[in-house]
Amino acid sequence: MGTTAPEISFRAVFLAVPLYTGASNDNVGGRSMFTDVETTGAEQGTRLKNAALFLLKLAVTGACFWYVARQVDAADFKRLLESLDLGWVAFAALIVMAETPIVGLRWRAILNGLGSGGERMPVGPIVAITAITVFVGQILPNVAADGLRVWLLARSGRTWRHGLPSVVIDRGLGVFSLVVIGFITLLFPSALTALAGHRIVVLEVFGFVIVAAIAGILLVPYISPVFERFSLTRLAGRFASATHNVLIGSRAKWWILAAGFIIHLLTIVAVWALGRAQGLALPMVDAALLFTLMISIALVPVSIGGWGLRELAVSSLLGSHGVPMEQALFFSMSFGVVLIVAAMPGVIVWAFYSPAQHGVAGPERA
Repeated sequence: MGTTAPEISFRAVFLAVPLYTGASNDNVGGRSMFTDVETTGAEQGTRLKNAALFLLKLAVTGACFWYVARQVDAADFKRLLESLDLGWVAFAALIVMAETPIVGLRWRAILNGLGSGGERMPVGPIVAITAITVFVGQILPNVAADGLRVWLLARSGRTWRHGLPSVVIDRGLGVFSLVVIGFITLLFPSALTALAGHRIVVLEVFGFVIVAAIAGILLVPYISPVFERFSLTRLAGRFASATHNVLIGSRAKWWILAAGFIIHLLTIVAVWALGRAQGLALPMVDAALLFTLMISIALVPVSIGGWGLRELAVSSLLGSHGVPMEQALFFSMSFGVVLIVAAMPGVIVWAFYSPAQHGVAGPERA
C-alpha cells in the first residue's frame, strides 16, 4: 500500500526545518550524497538544535504570559468572555479564513513566474498545501510551516529549487506589504499611532525599508551579474534575478503585489470586528496599527507564533491608552484564537490530501 496523506504530512513536519534551512537533499526521494552514518548524525544534530530552539521559544511565550497574567483579575476576564459577541467573532474568523485561497493563488503566481518551459501549477494542490501549512504555522514556528510548504510542493512535482525561492519571495512580499500598510497607517494621527512619541522614528524606519526594497529590486539587473561571477555570492545573485523576474517581468506581477495588500486589509477588518465583539470602538486606523503590531510581533522568532510576546505588546499599547489590562489581554488572545479557528480547514485537508496524486500541469497552450 502507498503512504497515507496524514503519514506523509507528519513525516514532512519533522523534515521541514532541515529542508528549509539548507540541510535538504538534491532529490525528492531523500537519498544523500553522504554516507548513512554521516546523514544520521547530521539529522540528529539538527533535530536536537531545533528541539532546543523550540523549548527556548516556549519558555519565552510562557514568561510573557506569566508577566501579563499576574496583572489580570480572573473574574473580570471571565466577565469579558461571557459578554463576547460571538457573531462578530464568527465574522472575523470567516474573513481570515477567506485569506487562505488568496495566499495560495499569490504563491501559485510566484511559482509560475519562476517556472521554466511553460509549466503551470494547478490551483487545487497549491491551495491545499497552503491550507495545511497555514494550520501548521499556528502550532509550530513559521520556519517549520514554510519548510513543509517546500516539501509538499516537491511531492507534487516541483523540486525544492523552485519551492524554496518561491516561499522566500512570498514571505518577503508579505513583510513588504505589512511595512507599507504600517507606514501609511502612521501618516494618520490618532492616540494609538502616536506610539508614545516614537511615531516619527518608526515612520523613518518603515520609509527606509520601503525605499531600500524598491531600489534593490530595480537595481537587480546591474548588481546580479556581478554577484553571479563569484562562487560565494552566486546563489544570492540568482535569487535576486529570480525575484526581479517575478516582480518585474512576470505577467502576474500586479496580482502578486496586490494580493499582499488584499490579505492584510482583510486581517485589519477582522481586527476591527474583534474590537466590536468586545465593545471596543476601534477606528479603522487604530485597527490597522494593532494589526501591524500583532503581525510584526509574530515575525520575531523568539516565541511560538508570536504568542505571549504579542499579548505583552498589545496589553502595553492599549493599557497606556486607558484600556483595562484584562480587556487588552483578552483582545490579543482572541485574535490568536481566531487565527487558529480560521486555520482549522487545513486539518481536514491534511487528513485527505495526497501530494503524490497532484503533479505539475503540462505546458500552457496559447
